[in-house]
Amino acid sequence: MTTEQIISEDNILVNLRAKNKLEIITALVDSLVASGKLIDNVSTLEAICARENEGITGIGNGIAIPHGQSEEVNSPCVAVATLSNPIDWGSIDENPVAVVFLFVDPLGGKLTQVSEIMHLLGNDESLRLLKAANSVEDVLNALK
Repeated sequence: MTTEQIISEDNILVNLRAKNKLEIITALVDSLVASGKLIDNVSTLEAICARENEGITGIGNGIAIPHGQSEEVNSPCVAVATLSNPIDWGSIDENPVAVVFLFVDPLGGKLTQVSEIMHLLGNDESLRLLKAANSVEDVLNALK
């Protein structure tokens, strides 16, 4: 299953206004609950925040990939946010983050979508399109 196949329009937040990581992660987890991909947001949010405390998920070039595993999901899911104002994420390149991909896998899962996104973000044009996205359609087109 490709990332394009598991990202639905309901899980793309464009020009999200948020002040910090927690607000962004919460909004993305809530979108997964609202779309029926997650059963409960509390335990999933706790798992992702615990993972955030273990290491850097700001991978550079304005991208962050918070992720975690949860018993509240049966199959991998992804939510995406473009931010109206980039925020400090503690990224490896120290640049603010403008696009966030949130990955949630079942317990024991492999988070294979992370490597697919990493490959995609190696493409300068896809990265440029994502950062400039003003609509859900723009985000979906950048991911093709």
